[in-house]
Amino acid sequence: MKKLRVAVLMGGKSPEHEVSLVTGREVVRNLDKKKYEVLPVVISSDGDRWQLKPVAQILLHSPAG
Repeated sequence: MKKLRVAVLMGGKSPEHEVSLVTGREVVRNLDKKKYEVLPVVISSDGDRWQLKPVAQILLHSPAG
């Protein structure tokens, strides 16, 4: 079965930047890896930069990790 590729955007130019990072990490952690190829995308707090992060890095640096 082919996995559906899903990008999870988090961060961004907002007073809720940190909250978005926490929420994004939880979404990444809870998506079924058997069904989805998860691509975490972290957007900088100034909104000018974004970076694809390895799923393992997102999970290891989360409050739950």
